[in-house]
Amino acid sequence: MTALTLHPTVLSELDSIISMERQPDAVDFLILKSREEHLREMQSPGGTYLSIYWEDEMVGYLSLIEDPDGMSIECRRIVVARSGQGIGGLTMQAMEVYCREALGRSRIWLDFFSHNTRGQHVYEKHGYQEFGKAEYEGKVLRLYEKFLT
Repeated sequence: MTALTLHPTVLSELDSIISMERQPDAVDFLILKSREEHLREMQSPGGTYLSIYWEDEMVGYLSLIEDPDGMSIECRRIVVARSGQGIGGLTMQAMEVYCREALGRSRIWLDFFSHNTRGQHVYEKHGYQEFGKAEYEGKVLRLYEKFLT
């Protein structure tokens, strides 16, 4: 059985992250960041970058930012370079375990552009529920959350 694993991102993976974000499948759904912005977020207190591996290949990454409430964490970004293989769903499951067990968090929240229907499907399939809306440069952001058990 092929296993998905999450590993703390290392600096040598940063160029791969930037490349994945700029793929046609991802670029329309993200607010692009420079290498320096990624580096700053990776090294910030409460910031966690995890690389997603499928077998021995890096297929994506996610970034997490701890909220000061001690309970919540923002899933700021999930990028999976291979779509249609179930990797996004497996990543959601692995991220939830990591947030609960490694970071001691009981609530995950995220936002996404309303035109990201594939992401919405994955989030809802994994029990995330809408709790609000926001706007970024004229585009609607949907806010979703899940309480971990």
